Order: sequence, then C-alpha cells, then structure tokens
Amino acid sequence: MRFKFYHYISGISFLAFLGFFLTESQVKEARYQPRESQSSIPTGIAGYMEYINSMRANEITGEVTLADIQKAENELNALNTNKTNSITWEPRGPDNKGGRTRALVIDKDNSSILYTGSVGGGLFKSINGGATWNYIGDPQHNQSIVSITQTSTGDLYVGTGELFQGYYGGGSTSSPQFAGKGVLKSTDDGASWTELTSTLSWSSVPRIEADPSDPSGNTIYAATTNGFKKTTDGGTTWTSPLGGNIWDFAISPTGKLFVNRNGNTMYSTDGTNFTEISAPIITSTSLPRRGSGRIRYAISPQDENYVYCVQTNGNALSAVYRSVDGGSTWSKIGQKSNNFDPLCYTNSGNPFA
Repeated sequence: MRFKFYHYISGISFLAFLGFFLTESQVKEARYQPRESQSSIPTGIAGYMEYINSMRANEITGEVTLADIQKAENELNALNTNKTNSITWEPRGPDNKGGRTRALVIDKDNSSILYTGSVGGGLFKSINGGATWNYIGDPQHNQSIVSITQTSTGDLYVGTGELFQGYYGGGSTSSPQFAGKGVLKSTDDGASWTELTSTLSWSSVPRIEADPSDPSGNTIYAATTNGFKKTTDGGTTWTSPLGGNIWDFAISPTGKLFVNRNGNTMYSTDGTNFTEISAPIITSTSLPRRGSGRIRYAISPQDENYVYCVQTNGNALSAVYRSVDGGSTWSKIGQKSNNFDPLCYTNSGNPFA
C-alpha cells in the first residue's frame, strides 16, 4: 500500500514539474529578445534605431504600437492624478536644440512670424524672422511634430508622428520612430492647442495642408498611414477618399491634388474623386510608379500647370520629373549622376531630404 502511494505521489510531482517546465519554456520563447550579444549590435544609425526600439518595444511582441503608448500615457496620468504633493518643475535645458525639423510654415499675413516643429521636440514660434524662437506647444500633447499648415482664416493645424525614420528591424514592421497622436489645432496664433478627438488614432501624419481655394478655411487634407483624409468642417469629422499608405501630397492654389499612395501618383480636382496618373510602363512622357523609396511633389504658385516630382530608388535619387500641362504628360529633367545627387547621405547610406 505504501509502495503504491509513494508511486502515486511521485507521479503527481513529476507531472507538476513537467507542466511548470513547459510553461516557463513557452514564456521564454515568446519573450522579445532584442539582442543576443554585444557583438551582434549594428553600428551607426541602424544600431541607434535598434537600441531605441528595444527600449520602447513591448517585451512580448517586439512592436511599438499606438495602443501600448496610449496605455502608458493613461497609467502615467493616473499616477499624476493620485499624487498628493505638488511638484513644480523648471526647464533647465538644453534650450538651444529643437531636434530634427520636418515642418515649417510662414504666417500668411506677417512673414516675420514662423512656426516650426521637430520630430521629437515639440512646437516653436518666431516673431522676428527666425532670429529667436519660443516653445509654444503643450507638454501634455504629442511632441512629434512633422507637418504644419495654416488656413486662409489663420487657423493652424499640426500633424504628429514621424513616418520616414521608422524602425524596420528586430521584430518591428513600420512603427514610427516617434508615434503620433493625430492632429492638433490652434485658433489663436499658437497660444493654445486642441487635440482633434476624431484623429487620435492616427499614428503618423507626414503631411497636412489647408485647401487654399476654400475661403472658409474649413477644408483640410491629411496624409496618414491609413488613408488620405479630408475634412470640410475644420477637423470635427473626416472622410477617407483614398485608402492605403499615403506618404505625401501637394495641393495647387485652385485645389488640385497630387497624392502619393503606395508609390502611385493619384490626381484629383475636388479632393474626393481620384485617378492614377502614374504608369506601370515607362515611356518618354509618363510618370513611373515607384514601388519603394519616396516621392515628393511641388506645384508652381505662379502657374499650376508646372508640376515637379522627385522620386528616390531605395536610398538613392532616382529622377526628377516635370509636367507643364498639369500632370497629363511628364519629362525627365534630372537623374542621379556624379554631378547631380542632391540627397544628403548618412554614414549608413540612408538619405535625408
């Protein structure tokens, strides 16, 4: 009897140990491991981006998601709310570096007034043509400023969340380097800002533009990683005339749009109906599609029939195209060569433009 009881207890103990061992193994296998050894750490910008991602990423999934960021913000706000002691903070610097700048707008009525923002340092304003700057952002709002526009009535709209310097390795896909939180709006020359609640789920807004043909100033367009957005009521509600990943766009004085959707150039005269004007087959008068790399547009303010398009191929300039008939036909006016390579390269070969 004792012998059977002993074997019964031993069997239960063995099964319990085996279950614990398997559970621990599964947890360890699922846990995100950003690096295995110091020797495997990349150098230069690639190493920096991997390090930053490993500090921010979810330890289980290895991803930097907007949901995790919002959860952390909510937990931080809850801690601040529960504090009984009042702590006063004073800025101690550095106060001379705003960070890498991707957004700049000149006030429509006074060229001495400038607004700018950095990808991780917030919003700044100058009233003397850029000689000095003052921080005008709200520390409680997202500080990754990547696009700014001013309407015909003077209202300011700011897009948040960096797209092009996103981290692409170590278990992450295309999470922005600094995840955004939609669009901010100011109606008092930047003195105060409001988060547009209908945009809070937008993790990156690389381009935002007011429609210059709308005298009310209520029509705004925004490029996001989840479609081309349009509002006609000053940002209260938005529609998505185009789906896909919108990297950039340009708008003419009369409201004509050239939009980069997943490397294809889309054209619209009303911001609602779009037609692709890029071509899968390259001819002497076509604008080619671009599967990878970046596309930027510029429209002449004097004659909107003159449209320019810069395309990159991976980490290098591909070509510069020009249309003199509003985008119907194109000609190549520049291509990378030893004498023409305007992109500025980093040590790792990545361009900044």
